[in-house]
Amino acid sequence: MIIKRSRGDNYDHLFQLLNIENRPIPLSSETFTITISTEENPVNNDNRILTANGTIVDAPNGQVSFPIDGTEPIGTNYFDIQMTDNAGNYRTVVKGQWIISQDITK
Repeated sequence: MIIKRSRGDNYDHLFQLLNIENRPIPLSSETFTITISTEENPVNNDNRILTANGTIVDAPNGQVSFPIDGTEPIGTNYFDIQMTDNAGNYRTVVKGQWIISQDITK
């Protein structure tokens, strides 16, 4: 997945989780965390630039929103979203590129 945003954009980012048949995954009380790094395969947290907890905004339609502060550096960054279920099991549900472009308005 490739996410494209402009420098300084600080609106929440909405994700819809879909199954292999491209249908929404119903959610209940799972928790979600997004992490953005300048490295695609980091060995530690040194280049982590953002970590935020998600909020389920539409459980039947698998929609989760994350607050984004707009401080990500210009260029290609990398992200993943981790879900924790009620049993405490972790699962990476989405990952990809987080590309920030220079905007015109300052």
